[in-house]
Amino acid sequence: MDWFEGDPAHLPAGLKVTVFAHDELILVVSPRHRWCGPTPVQPAVLAKGELLLREQGSGLREVIEQGLFTITFIFSHSLH
Repeated sequence: MDWFEGDPAHLPAGLKVTVFAHDELILVVSPRHRWCGPTPVQPAVLAKGELLLREQGSGLREVIEQGLFTITFIFSHSLH
């Protein structure tokens, strides 16, 4: 048994996968940051900002990249 974050389609063929829960991701910023407030931050706004992300190969980063790339987001300003 193992835990996996991301799209099960990337796992080797033949593995049995059971999805038992779905998770939420939240954006954490300083109370003084322009994204702080009750209004949800739109993906286009994220595209213009800088993001501190997990390392390449991280399951969490993969989930974020897949989700944002579906709306043509480019990680041109991400910090590694």
